Amino acid sequence: MPNPDQKHPLRAPLDAPTAHSEMAADPKRPPQEMRASAIIVAAGNSTRMAGAGTSRKPWIQLCGRPLIDHTLQAFDSTQGILEVILVVHAADVEAFEQRARQTPCYAKVTAIIAGGEQRADSVRIGLGHCSRAMNVVCIHDGARPLINPTVIGRAIETAASRGSALVAVRVHDTIKRESQEGPLPMAAETLDRTKLWAAQTPQAFELNSFRAIAATAAEDGFRPTDDSAIWERYCGPVPIIEGTRDNMKLTTPEQLPLFAALLQRNAEQAT
Repeated sequence: MPNPDQKHPLRAPLDAPTAHSEMAADPKRPPQEMRASAIIVAAGNSTRMAGAGTSRKPWIQLCGRPLIDHTLQAFDSTQGILEVILVVHAADVEAFEQRARQTPCYAKVTAIIAGGEQRADSVRIGLGHCSRAMNVVCIHDGARPLINPTVIGRAIETAASRGSALVAVRVHDTIKRESQEGPLPMAAETLDRTKLWAAQTPQAFELNSFRAIAATAAEDGFRPTDDSAIWERYCGPVPIIEGTRDNMKLTTPEQLPLFAALLQRNAEQAT
């Protein structure tokens, strides 16, 4: 657990001389292809969560803990994740730093930083804090607290060997493409759902390559809400890792009872 008197960043970056030399001598150090940094993005204004009893989603209480703690716990439990960059709303940075000093699931957190105007900006800011000792970056929505550490591990393993990885689930619903031909949208085409996937996070990439194309995307004014869209545009197709349907993103207050029930189930199964 971090020292209460320790200043931000909370833990020495892994490319600092002392930390780097200690890790080089550690026989339990993961192999080079499994050295991953995680960027947890939780910097939004949470406007759709009005009425949930808190200002922003990361602080919503679920099973006695803030939502973001559940998310961090999954990454703390994933062996290949060696550092976590937590990107939050500017107004929350100090409060998160204080919580990190007394909460074990923040043990891998090396930086707590303010996000940008849009999600892509927050990710790019986070990339600037990833250690040079890492070769994979794993980007995850802070509002997906039900992510499974096994899925995280599969994503970073695939990104290490193939350059990128996208966690997604197959689409079960029938999807229509609309055409606007009057006052109402019109269903003009039925898409082949056997070829459709619903993207989730984490999404993982070779760190140096993704850092470079994220900068290029910013220069081009390309700011998608999905990180793999950047890889698709500048590098090509992204391997899909099939995830779980539990790995939902908390978006509205109506979802809170379901999330609480699923987190409670997971806690009971773990004991």
